Order: sequence, then structure tokens, then C-alpha cells
Amino acid sequence: KSRFWHDHDRVTVRSVPPTEAGAHRNRGTHSSDAFPIAYMGMNHINIVVDDLEAAAAWYETVLGFKPMWGFEHFRNAGMGRAAGFDSGEAATVDTSIRLMQIPGANTQIELMQFHSPKTPKMTVERTKSRQIHEAGSGVSHVCLKVKDIKGAFEHLQQQEDIEFVSNQPDYGPHQLDPADPASVQFFPPRDDAQQQQHEIAELMGRVSSLYFRDPYGLLWVFDQIG
Repeated sequence: KSRFWHDHDRVTVRSVPPTEAGAHRNRGTHSSDAFPIAYMGMNHINIVVDDLEAAAAWYETVLGFKPMWGFEHFRNAGMGRAAGFDSGEAATVDTSIRLMQIPGANTQIELMQFHSPKTPKMTVERTKSRQIHEAGSGVSHVCLKVKDIKGAFEHLQQQEDIEFVSNQPDYGPHQLDPADPASVQFFPPRDDAQQQQHEIAELMGRVSSLYFRDPYGLLWVFDQIG
């Protein structure tokens, strides 16, 4: 069985047989066998920083990420060209890199400091949080599931350089409202999904979320299933 993303124990979603999925190809969907990209998993989340050692210390001390390996003054023309630098500039790209494991998440962050071209100094103005709808298109946030969101919130309150998305005095972890089961959609659509729709709608009402921005401008979300 495939699983709903939030709760591996409570909500299951029936896998769609290939013949059933094939009936929906005319709607623009692909069967897993036909899709030209074979995904192997999440590799890493890249975060550009202005001071690699300070950033690594911050993510280890504040969020508990574990340093794994990296490069000092890594020069690689192939990487430079892949990243969009022209052939003349690619060989001069100079970066220091640190990979850090996110415990329990089976993925890593990749901290990257550019020495050439130099990463601009981070400032409060550059990392100042905005309302999510004001951020425009692009990646909005990275979400991690946590066991104790209230404890995580209390820990973050004691840290420097954390900016919560609201300055309201009552801001903290907030529980989501239950969803309308009729609003839960499956792709491709199914006629036998009422039970799963109700389970997912009820599950949403048990999720508590907390939003905060780190010193490097990245918006993080913690979710807990109550």
C-alpha cells in the first residue's frame, strides 16, 4: 500500500493498478513505467551562506543537524558550468561546502559559501521575513515532522537569529482545522475514496504547525501529528 504523507500508521491510500492508471492518460498523467524520470530519492537542500563555519555551528547547535563531510575551497569547472557559469568563469568558481544530516529525515542540507564570486554578507534586511503570500513564486519552505512541537518552540524561543513568521505575542504552534472531506482529491480520481477522504480530512485537524526563518533566509516548518 502507498501511504499518506503525514501519518504512516493511521491513513492508508490504495495504490492504483497500472491498468486503472492507464485509463487516465488522456488527462495528462503518466504511469510510473512510462514516465521518463526515475527518481531515486531526495539528495540534499542547498543553502548559500556567508560564513560556512558559523552556519554549520548554528545548524548543529540550534537545530541539531549533524556535520558529515565537505570541501574547503572546492574548484570544479564542471560544477561551475552545471550551475550556469560561462566557460570562462566556471573554472574560477571557488566554494566551501559542508553536508549536514537532518536526524530522522534521511536527507541532508548542503551549506555552500562562495569565495569567488563572493557570497554577499547576510544582513537583517536581506533575511527579514515576509508574509508567505508576499514572497512571490518559488520555493516557500522546508517542512520537518517533529515529535514534540511545543518543546521545539520553547527551544527556538531561547535561540538568537530565529525569526518567527508573526510578532504577535500569542504566536506559537497552531493546530490546523479539520478539512472538508469533499475537498480531498485523488489523482487520478476514484469513486471508492470516501473512507480515505474522511481519514485525511480528520488527520489534518490533528496537525500542529510552527513557522520560523533561520539567519540565512530559509523558512522552516515543523509539523506534529497530535
